[in-house]
Amino acid sequence: MSKAVHFVKYHSLQNGMRLVVVPSTMQQRVKVQMLYDVGGAHEEPSERGLAHLLEHMIFKGTVELPEGAVSVLAKRYGAVFNAFTGNDMTSYFFEVDSNNWRPFIPLLADCMENVLLDEQHLASEIKAVIQELRMRNDNPFVVMFEELFSKMLPEDHPYHAPLIGYKKDLAGLNADRLKAFYKKYYSPERATLFVVGDVQVEEVISLVEKYFSHIPASNRTFEPIFTKKYSKTLSFHSVLPKPWVKEHCLLVWPISAEWNDEVDLSEMTAKVLGEGASSLLHKRLIDVEQIADIVNAGVQRLCHEAVFLVYVQPRDGKMQACVDAIKDELDNLAKKPVEKAVLDRFVVAEKIRHEFVKQVPAQALLGFDVLNAYILTGSIDYAFTSGERLSRVTSQKISTFVTNYLTPEKMVRIDTVLQDEAQKNEWLLGQKNDQELEAQILSVHVRTAPYPDLVEVPVSEKYPDAQSIAIAVPRSTRKVTLENGIQVVIHEQKEADLCAVAFGDMRQYQYPGTIDSCYKSIIDGMIEEGSLGLNKQQILDWFADRGVAFSVSYGRIICLQEDAQAVIAKYLEILLAPHFLKKSSFWDSLLGKERELKQLFEKIKEQEIQRLRALFDDPAARATNAQSTMRYPHHSYGISLEEMITKVRLLTFEELPNLYHRFFNPNQFVVSVVGNVDSEEIIATIKSATAVWQGAVVNSSQDVVFARDVENIHVQMNRDQVYLSFVRESSLPAFQISKERVAVDLLSTIYFASLGSRIFKLRDSTGIFYTAGGVFASLLPTGFARTEDRVFALVSPEKLDQAIILFESFLKNVFESVITQSELESARSSMQSKVAASTQGTMALANYFQSLVVTNKSEMYRSEYLQLLNSLTVDDLMHVAHEYAQQGRFVRITVGNVVQ
Repeated sequence: MSKAVHFVKYHSLQNGMRLVVVPSTMQQRVKVQMLYDVGGAHEEPSERGLAHLLEHMIFKGTVELPEGAVSVLAKRYGAVFNAFTGNDMTSYFFEVDSNNWRPFIPLLADCMENVLLDEQHLASEIKAVIQELRMRNDNPFVVMFEELFSKMLPEDHPYHAPLIGYKKDLAGLNADRLKAFYKKYYSPERATLFVVGDVQVEEVISLVEKYFSHIPASNRTFEPIFTKKYSKTLSFHSVLPKPWVKEHCLLVWPISAEWNDEVDLSEMTAKVLGEGASSLLHKRLIDVEQIADIVNAGVQRLCHEAVFLVYVQPRDGKMQACVDAIKDELDNLAKKPVEKAVLDRFVVAEKIRHEFVKQVPAQALLGFDVLNAYILTGSIDYAFTSGERLSRVTSQKISTFVTNYLTPEKMVRIDTVLQDEAQKNEWLLGQKNDQELEAQILSVHVRTAPYPDLVEVPVSEKYPDAQSIAIAVPRSTRKVTLENGIQVVIHEQKEADLCAVAFGDMRQYQYPGTIDSCYKSIIDGMIEEGSLGLNKQQILDWFADRGVAFSVSYGRIICLQEDAQAVIAKYLEILLAPHFLKKSSFWDSLLGKERELKQLFEKIKEQEIQRLRALFDDPAARATNAQSTMRYPHHSYGISLEEMITKVRLLTFEELPNLYHRFFNPNQFVVSVVGNVDSEEIIATIKSATAVWQGAVVNSSQDVVFARDVENIHVQMNRDQVYLSFVRESSLPAFQISKERVAVDLLSTIYFASLGSRIFKLRDSTGIFYTAGGVFASLLPTGFARTEDRVFALVSPEKLDQAIILFESFLKNVFESVITQSELESARSSMQSKVAASTQGTMALANYFQSLVVTNKSEMYRSEYLQLLNSLTVDDLMHVAHEYAQQGRFVRITVGNVVQ
């Protein structure tokens, strides 16, 4: 491994707990994250699911903090918090601004030794876990991975059982068993606290010693969980009939789990095979043979097992063709080493990723891969040295790796296919049996204690008053409109090693949900296929040489600052000279170039059709589309998915130029640049690259379109859970600042933002749903610049009637119930923290400045918004809520397997 990264500070307490501090002044954010090296793999057969269940319970309450107090504290300081469980770990984190991180040190210390874990808390969370189990059954990736480990690994293997456990075990759980698991594993010697961001190392060490050093080590001797070598079942093929429109295929090969050079070798092989549009599998399956819509490769590395995987979403009837092509590409890779230039590109891209991680470590650093590496090595250097390590991977080593591991004999294959009628009936019977089992479980776990309504946490030394949140109001260095109408905004960030660029259209908010979004996607795809006399591969290679993933549709680029001018120029030049705009000459026709372009056009069209077809597997997308078609008939915003597919099929090659000039007009174009650049040089570069670009002035005003009042809507869809939503149109403009706008944002925060919101309390107190959310006055999904109120939840079919009554009551009272002063202060802190976080990092700043231009906001918008936010009172909120309640009736939309 590489030499140590010196700016990372490691510290050990006498009780065995470890501390890792990563100081960074690049952003005014801090993440405080506790890691326990205990997960699903550590469970005994009688403990299945306890690691995950305990994760749900840790923030329920301690001896000192009553139920709901953790949410109150998080909101007091404007923190985002959550937790997750893995096979080898459980982790809890709070992310907050740099003035308010300190209280989360004593809070996490309290959670290490004093969690209550009583039966009433358990009864609430059992309901949530049941709903989470249902939700996982509708996720193809969860379903395929659970099938993988249950079939590949023997029953006594620590990774065999699903992380969430088995539903049949939930009835037998009790608080005493959970407490025993907590006392067994949640001790200092199994814990590491990470503090990442704008902090002083010495202060962090002092606080951690103060609040954690008194907690005694367990002095328990833990036997290694992997004491034997487990044999794996290889070369099996599972076929899972599912009620999904699109098929899925997962190919898997076990590889070495040793933490050595093969870690980097497997990662580089995955990049070459299936990372991005220039990868071997993307080129063959999607671009050339056109037998797949999605393909990618990767490595899932746990602490004691690792697998190399390829995921593919095949076209209808093409699954076997995809598998055969993947095997063939692996065979080619084993025999013919990849060019060194290809490997060098990934090293440059990794350098950019490293700079991004150093720039925003609180958001980007502590993922599963880094934490797994830490558990095995005691270091997080892995996160900062992969570029150096990848540079040592050679083509020959990749060929040897493929030969040793990625062979047909060692391949595991898992397919999901569309159910036939008999399988559908079997699935329905399985749902009925599940419902009976769930009823039995819930009869054992009954909560009788009321959920606490108003929880107060007194101000104390541990939990003082919140400090003011540091909120920057960034200003552009230069803002100019070029002669041809292009608007350029530049923010010089001299301490940055990266440059971020956002290219955008002033009308970009109008496209989603319309046929124009499909046409724009096709035009983008055609530009990517060839421009400036370069074909697709040459374009991709040019950007990849600089570590950049090129995409017209995404419209975002992040590169090293020394490449900024060249990258911006090339991107714009490619936008302006697509091959399909060039008039075909006699020689072009003779050489077949026109026919080749038309073939590319048909390929891009079919890709767009398949993207639309995939939406039939997305309940939220189905709900949005059903709502639009019913509420906006005979309008471009009211087009169904079926109609979009028909219109795409009817689009002709000859229509492309007119569409291109509609979507790419300098008078509607914005370029936002942030980084260590010279403003005058960037402006000169953009001027030069777009000197010949001219376009007509466009009237960007929109038609006033009002929603038709409709009855409740249902979309039949076979799923384990029903997507339930309530929607109504709002009169608040999307982008105008006003007292009403800010007040409604506060109400939305109180009701829907964070784990401590009112809807989360509703979840805890009823157990009817696991996932729910909402927002007031959000941008309409159809794209035009008006807003809507939306509330949604995932519920089991047998609980749908209860959920409908619950949410109708919730919405009836949502604008009339009393808002407390503490709720207002908490929501204000949360919103201030969200505003502060929105411009942390070079790319976030580029997006911010572009959005100001696109939404026609002044650069003082942020200050004006914050002034209003800080001035509003409870009476203001109640008055706005009362007026806002008159907006109109909510329409109920259900998507799922519901008997009408």
